[in-house]
Amino acid sequence: MQRAQSKFAISGKEIFNCERIIFGDFYEGIDVDTRVYKQVMDLEKMVDKIKEFLEDYNGSVKNQMHLVMFLDACDHVCRISRVIQQPLGNSFLLGVGGSGRQSLARLATFMSNYKVFQIEVVKGYGMSAWREDVKKVLLQAGGENKETTFLFVDTQIVNEQQLEDINNVLNGGDVPGLYKKEDYETIDKVGMQLCVENKIAVNKMNMFKQFVARIKTNMHMIIAMSPLGGAFIERNRKFPSMINCSTIDWFSEWPEEALLGVGRGQILQHGVDLGDDLNGCVEMFKVIHQSVEHESKEFMEVLNRSNHVTPTSFLEQLNMYKEILSKKRKDVSAAKERLVIGLDVMEKANVEIVALQK
Repeated sequence: MQRAQSKFAISGKEIFNCERIIFGDFYEGIDVDTRVYKQVMDLEKMVDKIKEFLEDYNGSVKNQMHLVMFLDACDHVCRISRVIQQPLGNSFLLGVGGSGRQSLARLATFMSNYKVFQIEVVKGYGMSAWREDVKKVLLQAGGENKETTFLFVDTQIVNEQQLEDINNVLNGGDVPGLYKKEDYETIDKVGMQLCVENKIAVNKMNMFKQFVARIKTNMHMIIAMSPLGGAFIERNRKFPSMINCSTIDWFSEWPEEALLGVGRGQILQHGVDLGDDLNGCVEMFKVIHQSVEHESKEFMEVLNRSNHVTPTSFLEQLNMYKEILSKKRKDVSAAKERLVIGLDVMEKANVEIVALQK
């Protein structure tokens, strides 16, 4: 506490009176050179600023992200952005599927004015294609001198050897046997320039060392994994650099604020008109989700069996409600249309009967 007071020139009371202690440099806009790293004092202003970045991101890409930026999500964005802007900064995002790890990582990369790289696993994707992708991103960071984040998710693992390559990148910035003869033209050119700038003897070993040093400076790994299951434990045991060379960020359960915000946003986004019943329905979704979470904990305590309730479960609940509501509305609309047609026919028949009676 005394060290914090002396370093930041604030009292202990001021530190612990904050709802959350968040630091960032994104208030000054997208230009990294003019940014000032400082503590976030106004959380509402921070959320609004990150929403602006999200709008800018969606305006610059084809695959837009329709996110509901609640306080917890913004906290994660600030954390990821802060980590990857540090020298040798790598982030290890741990959370169940659907918690927003990839989307928030992309937004944090955009806020840091970095380029994001992510492999695309298609049918037939193997180690040969993986090595080419890894080489591409390393040459981008080292050869083109671009600040780059490599976003990798555990669902993209087609071969455990991929993790060994990632372990090597995190630990040393290089993958043994990756480069071909023609690739060394770029490596030697960049390495020679760096050796001259740093006044180091120009030879093969020094040139490659300088190239790798630039990769380690510009390359930032963002690894997103689920901590559930024995495979996660085994992978961390075999490839310790994923933990040792990264900053861990845990994505826990969504708070009440997030459930309400996401539920309202999902319904409005898809044009579902609930009128005055909107808030009541969103509250119902939240209660159902939290009640299942509570029952799952009791289920674990009594029977020692786990039932994982994830944010994806909440989104699936919303989608199911929207599908059922749409189907029921179509059924009611069709029944109403049949009734109106029947009434019209009866009315015409009555008119004709009156005419016949006359």
